[in-house]
Amino acid sequence: MFSSPAPAAAGKSGSKSRALAPVAIKQILDCPEDILKISDIEVQVVKVVGIIKMVDIKSIKVSYIIEDPTGSIEGISYLESDTDTPESVIENTYCIMIGSVRSQSGSKHIMIFSIYPVTDFNEIIEHYLAVVHLPLKASTMDNTEFEQKPIKQEMLSSYGSANEKSSDMNYFDMDPKFRRVYEIISKSQSESGISMDEIFSSTTGKMPRDQIRSALEYLVGEGHIFTTIDENHFKSTESPF
Repeated sequence: MFSSPAPAAAGKSGSKSRALAPVAIKQILDCPEDILKISDIEVQVVKVVGIIKMVDIKSIKVSYIIEDPTGSIEGISYLESDTDTPESVIENTYCIMIGSVRSQSGSKHIMIFSIYPVTDFNEIIEHYLAVVHLPLKASTMDNTEFEQKPIKQEMLSSYGSANEKSSDMNYFDMDPKFRRVYEIISKSQSESGISMDEIFSSTTGKMPRDQIRSALEYLVGEGHIFTTIDENHFKSTESPF
């Protein structure tokens, strides 16, 4: 779902849920493939916390080197245009980086969905506690239980509130139809997320299903939402539930 700008249709079934987890950089570097596994559970979206050691801004791409006590890795963010402004992250400061693991020529990097400064140092402690807790929690669950349920909030570091991240995700520049779908998903308090049928009902039939599907593909591709129990249930990456 995250491998290209044109993800598979939301109605397609049969693939695994998109798991998200806090990790240490060494876990990424040591994994043999692009997909990181924690206790045999595949993790498609990772969250790392560390110090930015380098920022390299080019015309359409920004490269960051982020370092934590276990190692360092490059994070890459592509700008939508020459006038697009990179995130306000500076060297030698702590930041939070969220994205998917990619491998090229034997070297791993993170394709960034979101990156922002640490504003509360408790977030650093919370992250590393979550890194330790996640494999312990996963080891008490079998694969079937884990695949059928979204990762619980207790197993994830917090993304913060939607208000704090609205500027980072270009919320107000988003297509109004996409923003409407995102708002519906963000308001869902269900642990398993909200289904496409429920999203359609919430629009009272004013938005065709093909437009909803396009919005879902865009939001997943940009890292604003992820699928949970199947390809038809969605949850915001900033959801506190």
